Amino acid sequence: MAVDRLYEHEEPTAAEQLLHAYQRLLEVVDEEIATIEQQTQLAPSCRKGCAHCCYYPIVITPLEAKLIIAYVDVLPERDKERVAGHLQQYFRQYRSQLRELREQSYEEADDKRLYKSLHLPCPMLDTQSGSCLAYAVRPIPCRTYLNYSDPRVCGDELLPKESFSYAFLGEYYMQALHEYIQALLMDGEDDETLGIVYPDDSLEMEPLPLLLEKWLLSARG
Repeated sequence: MAVDRLYEHEEPTAAEQLLHAYQRLLEVVDEEIATIEQQTQLAPSCRKGCAHCCYYPIVITPLEAKLIIAYVDVLPERDKERVAGHLQQYFRQYRSQLRELREQSYEEADDKRLYKSLHLPCPMLDTQSGSCLAYAVRPIPCRTYLNYSDPRVCGDELLPKESFSYAFLGEYYMQALHEYIQALLMDGEDDETLGIVYPDDSLEMEPLPLLLEKWLLSARG
């Protein structure tokens, strides 16, 4: 249903159309979580500035990373410059942790514990304010990980048992994103107009810091 509604929306370019679809499908995930919370009478204790989960591994596809970058590219110039400066400082400050990150997979529980012990924040986290510089397009792992108990457990424990994940919604979101991209391709669009390499960009997953590091190096030429 969400994909069907996307066909009714028009943007000036195919790349902007895809970015809109990405944002809208992420919003649908939020809406589904809100519906579940309403039906179960639950309210998350997560609040702006509480950024403990921003030190967990955010593992996504290059496709999603490129769409996050596309979002930053259309921000007002001042905001765009702020994010660019933040990322440059981030990759200088956390060089040693990133080197260790490249040597690990961080897929199993032990690896997640090791990742958290690195104290490596998400590249999009403003550590001073505890806010996300790309909150509107934060990926599925960020949206689906919530805490409904005492928020202090997230700071006190590396992997708190009290947290809850709606990660199962990610499968439906990704299916919808694939369906929409395939429809754009059938309409005559291609990788160049969409700003992605499909399906290659959707076949592998990496931690977000490494994906953004590759993009930054590529941008430097």
